[in-house]
Amino acid sequence: MLKITSVENASAERLLVVEGRLVGPWVKELETAVSGLGTIPGCMYIDVAAVSFVDTRGIRLLHRLMNQGVVLQSVSPFVQELLNMKP
Repeated sequence: MLKITSVENASAERLLVVEGRLVGPWVKELETAVSGLGTIPGCMYIDVAAVSFVDTRGIRLLHRLMNQGVVLQSVSPFVQELLNMKP
């Protein structure tokens, strides 16, 4: 299960708070949530602090989103390792 909460601040930046497991059909749910916001690159943030597991499709989506200018926030050491990100 994956919970996605959208938050907007006064400067038109968008934050999606993602909680749960980014696997299987939930990967498409996150992709749909991001594309549905229609924000400009650099104004989208995804908080993944409460993500407990990410499968291969989820990792590919996160990489693609980062390449499009989405910023991941509160990345756990587990997710950092999966993404091969520096802490």
